[in-house]
Amino acid sequence: RPDARWLLTVPHAAAALLTLAVLQGWLDQARPVLLPILGSLVLVDLFVMAPGLIRSDRVAVWLKRIRQPDGVTRSAPDSDQTVLLAGNEPDFRMAMLSEGQPGTPEEQEGVRAFILADEFVVGRDPRKTDLCLPVKSIGRVHARISRQAGSFFICDLGSANGTCLDGRRLQKHVACLMPDQCLVQFADQIFHFRAG
Repeated sequence: RPDARWLLTVPHAAAALLTLAVLQGWLDQARPVLLPILGSLVLVDLFVMAPGLIRSDRVAVWLKRIRQPDGVTRSAPDSDQTVLLAGNEPDFRMAMLSEGQPGTPEEQEGVRAFILADEFVVGRDPRKTDLCLPVKSIGRVHARISRQAGSFFICDLGSANGTCLDGRRLQKHVACLMPDQCLVQFADQIFHFRAG
């Protein structure tokens, strides 16, 4: 939003000067007060100035993962303890959408997207989607690809022009199991899907 960017220019210029002063040691006594203010401005940047980078639903999922069932936040692991990475979970799989056929030189051309999250939304609205296709035939939030127990599912989110899986049109709001290699068509945009 242009008006929000203009209104935030002055506080950010002041924040830059204050940061410089803190780093130079000129405002050491004010450091405990200034650091939370500067941190707040960074959060405002992330949510207002850079829409689409962080989505509140993704933050909610992340917060659920770092909380134990009793609601207590996990403490930091021991420095000697090995931490299991998300990609090492037994049912973790990633997938890719590409305009070009995988394994050919055309794969490198056109749009490619890697599906690493449990939910991946395709559509025209960059603030609400993981893969933005700025084409009028694509719905704002056209379809969702979700990963559940190591399998991928696709669901048309009520788009006007529909979604097809291997040439078969999907029913709206009904999840359909995706083969590991298939063709997905969002309106008139065709992509190769490959899960690994």
